Amino acid sequence: MSNQKTVISGSAPTGNREQNTHLSSVIRHQSSVLDQYGNPFDLKTIAEPQTARVAALQNTYIESQLAGLTPARAAAILAAADLGDITAQHRLFEDMHDRDAHLQCEFSKRAGAVVTLDWSVEPPPNASRAEEQAAAWAEDMLRTVVDDFDAVLLAMMDGVGHGFAAIELEWKRWGGEYIPAFHPRPQDWFRLDMTRRALHLNDNSPDGQALTSMGWILHTPGKAKTGYLARLPLYRVLVWPFLYKSYGIGDLAEFLETYGLPIIIGKYYNGAQPEEKASLMRAVTALGHDARAIMPQEMAIEIQKITSSGDSATHLAMVDWAERAQSKAILGQVLSAEAKATGLGSGVADLQGEVRRDILKADARQIGNTLTRDLIYPLATLTTTYEDGFFHLPGRDQRIVTVSVKEHQSKHGIGRGEAKPNHDKRCSIRACYVLFAARENQRRA
Repeated sequence: MSNQKTVISGSAPTGNREQNTHLSSVIRHQSSVLDQYGNPFDLKTIAEPQTARVAALQNTYIESQLAGLTPARAAAILAAADLGDITAQHRLFEDMHDRDAHLQCEFSKRAGAVVTLDWSVEPPPNASRAEEQAAAWAEDMLRTVVDDFDAVLLAMMDGVGHGFAAIELEWKRWGGEYIPAFHPRPQDWFRLDMTRRALHLNDNSPDGQALTSMGWILHTPGKAKTGYLARLPLYRVLVWPFLYKSYGIGDLAEFLETYGLPIIIGKYYNGAQPEEKASLMRAVTALGHDARAIMPQEMAIEIQKITSSGDSATHLAMVDWAERAQSKAILGQVLSAEAKATGLGSGVADLQGEVRRDILKADARQIGNTLTRDLIYPLATLTTTYEDGFFHLPGRDQRIVTVSVKEHQSKHGIGRGEAKPNHDKRCSIRACYVLFAARENQRRA
């Protein structure tokens, strides 16, 4: 058993990219090119995007789930997702995001906060000079060569609400290097497998199509407490405040129709004919909408001011409760969504600000883990040479484990679990990892 560490070689950011023109042929002849999970990998599988081979996804129609939405129907959509049919659930989530301004605002705050952080690609602990150069090269690629990286971060943050965010990688050759193009895919393109623990493309087959290794950035913020992926989305918690808020706004609109407009009364003389009564009704209706009307001189119209009105506070309280519940679920606090005094010296604002920063740091760490596994590792593997050695699992806890291809065959899709240590055969590589840092927090410390 060799104790030799892996060396990832790559050109420095200022180096000549043509130095790597021979690397793709080196990879092609490697006897065991491994994906990020330690499984054998064939370059032919990423010759084109996986979705290009699934015709059923090319003509997907969007069906709104809000028409006739009731508590019973919402519960039925969530129950169907628990059984593995997640299509209606994610379409409902998209409708909620499109229709609710407060919901969209709060999610935009949480996603935008991650984009404001500084980020870097760091070499593994005790890195060699070649590994440091590889990390600098990978960071240069993400900053200057690939598509807008901020857009990738925003797309990954969709996983907070939906439970997962899938960004397909389209690898393009540029000299001797593979350059990824990013294509975010809608959540209703996917389905759960028969175990309800792995995500597959929905190709209309009973189990779907397993996702191609090295072909996706698949971000899942955390793990479902039940083990079933359909229960992971944060939007599931937000369905009920959204629904009750909709009822509250509907009741408020009906209340305003009743008490917010003056009462218009048309008076006709005794013995008026039906045609004359109909003419008066048309005049009353026109006056209510157009502020102008004509009618016979013998008839009269009175506009009565409402002296006793109902109370709209109950309906507004329902809306306020729903929006506060949404803010708490998404941002962990409510002060950033409302202007209310907390009392001098109470410390409430500082406390809620700390909660929001904790959520921000957790989001950044989870995104860094995903990018390390699904972007940095493939980028380094496809464009650099390597030797037998260690694979650094994504994360900043600096865990170094070995992965056995024969004894640990993991499925493609989310919910695979971590690789099990095996000290008999080492057949993966040591990789760089993505690190997010908030300068504001460093100054505060």
